[in-house]
Amino acid sequence: MDMPVNAVNFSLESIDLGKISQMVEDYGPVISIIKDSWGKETLKEILDGKVFVADEIINTAIKNSLDKKSDSPVKEVKVTDRKNGKMYIDAVLENGQKIEIGGVIKNFTYKDDKALMVFRVQKHELPGHGISSWLFSMLSLSMVQQLTGTVNITDNLPVDIGVDGNTVSVDFSEVLLNSVLGQKEVEGERLIKMLEIKGAKPKEKGLELEVDLHISEKLKNRVKDILN
Repeated sequence: MDMPVNAVNFSLESIDLGKISQMVEDYGPVISIIKDSWGKETLKEILDGKVFVADEIINTAIKNSLDKKSDSPVKEVKVTDRKNGKMYIDAVLENGQKIEIGGVIKNFTYKDDKALMVFRVQKHELPGHGISSWLFSMLSLSMVQQLTGTVNITDNLPVDIGVDGNTVSVDFSEVLLNSVLGQKEVEGERLIKMLEIKGAKPKEKGLELEVDLHISEKLKNRVKDILN
């Protein structure tokens, strides 16, 4: 999937790099990379610890991926998040069969190079392993692109279906390391290692990601002051 951060963030205002560099000169290299990685509003949310990812953004990312996958067993996917804390997935397979899945996100985390999504189905059942792998691989990576930039969805993400048949786990660690954010470095350290995702909670018309940017509190506060 080739979807830059700026495209995902639509018309979000860019950060004034000159202003930031002048006020926090000692942090110039770090701020420069941060500025180029997120739009102003997304960066504000990251610093506040919560990033809202609208269903529209997730569904657009999934559609863009499907448009580039001629061999996908899935033709259409629509994700709807609700304020009851549940996520609903409506899909149309290549053969025209319709699938409806509803459930909760039990785990959606990234820390120490390990990225994992665990989804528990509470309405209907998971389709076969192949279909589930496609669906939840696309879903997990589309959910995180607002933070990471370009993410290439592969056909062989590690996906595990629990013995109960209704729990799916997706390991997307390696893909994140190869994302736009994963390739950017600050003094030899990958920027993505500074970002932690602690969880994901469905809200009305979108998903709220709980995050932390592991930079000094002094730098956080100065950037907040500038953004405000």
